[in-house]
Amino acid sequence: MRTDRSIFDFFVYVGRAFASVATIPALVLAQEEPMEEPEAETKEPVVQHARIYRSPEERREAGLGREITDWLKLSGLVELEKEYAKNKFSDSFEMTDNPDTIVTLQVASIITVGEWLESEIIFEAEYDRKYRSKMDEVMVGVDIEDWGFKFGKQYIPFGEYYSHLVIGPSLEFGETRRTSLIVDYGLNDNVELAAYFFESEVDQIGKDNGLDWGFMAEYVSDNESIRVAASYVSDLAEADESLIGDYASFERRVPGWNAYALIGMNTFEVTAEIVQATRRFAELDPDRDKPTAYNVELAYFIGQNMQVAGRIEHSSELDEQPEWQYGLGATMVLAKHVTLSVDYLYGDFKDGFIFDDEEEFELDHRHMVAAQLAIEF
Repeated sequence: MRTDRSIFDFFVYVGRAFASVATIPALVLAQEEPMEEPEAETKEPVVQHARIYRSPEERREAGLGREITDWLKLSGLVELEKEYAKNKFSDSFEMTDNPDTIVTLQVASIITVGEWLESEIIFEAEYDRKYRSKMDEVMVGVDIEDWGFKFGKQYIPFGEYYSHLVIGPSLEFGETRRTSLIVDYGLNDNVELAAYFFESEVDQIGKDNGLDWGFMAEYVSDNESIRVAASYVSDLAEADESLIGDYASFERRVPGWNAYALIGMNTFEVTAEIVQATRRFAELDPDRDKPTAYNVELAYFIGQNMQVAGRIEHSSELDEQPEWQYGLGATMVLAKHVTLSVDYLYGDFKDGFIFDDEEEFELDHRHMVAAQLAIEF
């Protein structure tokens, strides 16, 4: 991998990360009373297998978590990821995609004040010839009995995007990070309801949308082995993956819906999820104006140090994605807090959906492999 600057600069980002997450509000500094010991959990313990995360949310919360004080916890995750793809076009024409290795650093802090106030800050830096950094999430949460309130830059509760492989599923096109207010209510120990409002960045032509919104309902079994949920968002154009391309505004809002399920057993885990637009984007071509994708995965845990998983996914009218994709992945614990994962995916594209740069050959299928080394601290 060619470098433009000294690798020393990357570690400057590490220092900035710790400096950023250690910025504590004055109200926390004034907290001197020790926190009460939490009550003993009544739920059955969840067995930890050879994986670091199975969703983007778990990835953001990954890391061991070290208590610096009784109100501050820090955690971190370093990932080295490499992907390679071979694209097979018509008439035996081939093209390869061999991007640089990506090094990602994530540092998270959780600041708690008593039992009702919590602040979370997640810093992320990335290097692959260039350095990029951002505050991935900065939010404050308040819990009052069965009610919870979260405000700040955060991911809205639209979809879980389950995956046991390094390469994320196509349905991640629905993931959305915005300045938002999320209100959740625990109906009982198993059912949670949530509604959210977030800042709109893409407006309808001639209008200022101001705010978008959505809601979510989730059921989780007592031992967390079963999880089922559905959610809705008022505007898919607000997703991090710009579905309307270079358009600065749109003719009409296109809402989206999501549903997912997880069923876990002692050595197996099955996940299924779907994301779909409810109507067509007026700005897009007729063959790709109502994106839909679903993903089904089966994971098998071989003891505590090995996991193998299989995936089958389908997408429709989702630009640059295969119509069908199948794959296998394996994850192994190499040492304490060090994990290696390897994937292979085969993608089959719809006829006449994607062509090469000269619009001469149509893309038929694709082979992808990926490897990731992850270190928690």
